[in-house]
Amino acid sequence: MGQSIVQIRQMGDALRSSGYKSIDSAVAELLDNSIEANAHDIFVIMSEHIDPATGRKAVHEFGILDNGSGMDIEQLSCCLGIGFTTKFGRQGMGRFGVGLPQASLHVTPNVEVYSWTDEIERDMPVNQVWLDIEKVKTGEQEEIDDPQKIEIPKKFQDFLTYNIKGKIFDFTKHGTLVYWKNCDNVKPKTMTALNSRLEFALGRKFRHLLINGTHNIRLITIGNDNIIEVLPNDPLFLAKTNYVLGNLADPENISERANINCTEPIFTPYGTNDGKVKMVFPYVDAKTGETKESEVIIRFSKVRPEFYDQTAIPTGDPGSKPIGKYVKKLEGISVVRANREIDFGTFDFYDKTNNPYHRWWGCEICFDPVLDELFGVSNNKQQVELHDDRTEVEEETLWDKLAKVIIPTIKKMVEDNKVLRKGSRAEPEDIVSSEAGNIVQAVENELGDAGSESEHISQTTPIEQLEAGAKDALIKSGIQDPTYAQIKALLDQELTLEYSDRGRNGPFLDTDFSLGHVAATINTAHIFYSEFIDKMPEDSKLAFELFLAALAKAIDLTNIHNSDQNDTLLQTWDYRLKSYLNQIKSN
Repeated sequence: MGQSIVQIRQMGDALRSSGYKSIDSAVAELLDNSIEANAHDIFVIMSEHIDPATGRKAVHEFGILDNGSGMDIEQLSCCLGIGFTTKFGRQGMGRFGVGLPQASLHVTPNVEVYSWTDEIERDMPVNQVWLDIEKVKTGEQEEIDDPQKIEIPKKFQDFLTYNIKGKIFDFTKHGTLVYWKNCDNVKPKTMTALNSRLEFALGRKFRHLLINGTHNIRLITIGNDNIIEVLPNDPLFLAKTNYVLGNLADPENISERANINCTEPIFTPYGTNDGKVKMVFPYVDAKTGETKESEVIIRFSKVRPEFYDQTAIPTGDPGSKPIGKYVKKLEGISVVRANREIDFGTFDFYDKTNNPYHRWWGCEICFDPVLDELFGVSNNKQQVELHDDRTEVEEETLWDKLAKVIIPTIKKMVEDNKVLRKGSRAEPEDIVSSEAGNIVQAVENELGDAGSESEHISQTTPIEQLEAGAKDALIKSGIQDPTYAQIKALLDQELTLEYSDRGRNGPFLDTDFSLGHVAATINTAHIFYSEFIDKMPEDSKLAFELFLAALAKAIDLTNIHNSDQNDTLLQTWDYRLKSYLNQIKSN
C-alpha cells in the first residue's frame, strides 16, 4: 500500500512557521491577492482584546476586505489548499499558490474566507470556507469543506458600505473578506505600534500603485475613529504624493504624513533618461518553451541640493536633522516585481557601515515576473537571490551584470554628495560620529575620565602619531583626503561607534584606545548583530548603542590596571553570548 506524500496532521507546526518575516509581510501577501483580483479598495480591519498574559490591550483579529472580483465556488473551494493557483502565465503578482493559507497561518491558527461575485445586502449569507490548523493537527479537519452559505460576521458588516470623509467605499457588488481569528503571532501587539509598522511597510511595498492613484488601502481599528490612509512611502523620495515631502523654506524639518507646508520631493532623478537605466535579459517562456527577452529597469535618485548643501543646512550634521533621520530609515536598494516591492537591502552592491552618505541616494531595480527564476524569487515573494557569488561560479551572473551599472553609479552619487557638503567645518557625519557618540560626548565632558587608558594615550603619544592614525581612520571610513579640521575633530571625540564586518568568529564588541579616545566596533558578521541588532527599530538600537558605549567606557576606565581581566571578561561574555544564541536557533 502506498503512503501519502504529505502527512498533514504532522505538518501543522511547519505550515505555521513557513518563512514570513513579519506581520506586514503576511498582510502584504493578502493585499497581493486582492490586487490580483482587480480590487481597487482594500480595508485592513483590526480589533483588540485584553491579553490574558499581560492584562493589556493587544490586537487579536484581522479582517482584510476588498472589492475585487470575488471567487466562484470552484476557486473558493481551493483557496485554502497549499499549491492552489490560477496564475501560471507569470504576468501578475501571484504565482506559487501558497500565499493565502501560508500568510494566514503565520499569524493565526484559524482563518475564514468569505467571497461573493454578485451584489449582496449587509446581512445576506455568502459563500465561506475555513481552515483551523489545531483541528488539522488533531485529525478533526482533514480537508477543506465545500463552501457554505454563511452570514458575514457582524463586526465586518458595517464596512460593506462605508463613508470616509465623503468618499463612499462600496464592497457589496463583489469582493472577498479574509478573517484571521484568535491571532497569536502579531508583533508588535499594541494597536498604535502595529498601525505605525503597517503604515510604513505597506506604503513602501505598494507605493507604485498608491502613487498612481489606482488603489486605496485603509487601516481601520474597530471602535476607533482613527482611520489611516496608507500613503506612498517612496525610498527614492521622488513621488510628489508621499509620506514625507520637503519644505524649501525649512529644509531641515519634515511633517510626516500631514506634510504641513511640505510640498517638494526631497530627491531628484540621477543621470540621464529621468534616472532610468534599461537592461535586457533572456528568459524561457513557460508556455511555449521559446527564448524571449524582458527589461530590467534600474532607477537612481539623489538628494536635492536645496535639502542638503551648506545653504540649506549651514551648521550641524544633515543626518542628525529630522530630514536626515527619516531618510536613514529608507536607506537601501529596493527590488520591485510587478510594481510591488519584494525585497530591500544592500545586496552586496555597497557597504553601508560607517558611511552616512549612503542615506542620501536611492536605487530601485524593477522587473516582471517572467524573470522570477533569474532573480531567484522565493515562493512567498519576500526576497530575491541577488548577491555577489563570483567566488562560486566563473560565468557572469545577474549580479555581475547589474553591478556594472549600480556600483559605479552609487560611488558617483556618494562623491557628488560629498562635494555638496565640501567646505563645511568637520561635520559629525564626516568623522564617523553617531547619535550615541554625541550623547556620550556631552555626558563625559561633565564626568571626566581621569585615569582612563584613552586619557593616558592622549597625553603620552606624540600628536603627530595621533594625527597620522586619525587620518588613516578617516580614509578607511571613505573620506579620501581628510582636512586638518576633520582630523582634529575626530581626535576630539570621546567615543566613536563603528559597524564593521570582523568575520563570523570575531568578537561582537571590540575596543581600541590608540587615538586617545574610545573606538568601539560592532561586528556586523556576528550572530547577535544579524539575528537581533540589525532588526531593531531605531529607538531601541540607540538604547543598545548606549549600553555598549557604557561598557566600552567602563573598560577604558579600568584597562590600565585590569587589561588582562577585561580581555578575559569580553572573551567569556562573547563565548556565552554565541552559545545562548545558537541554542535559540537550534530550538
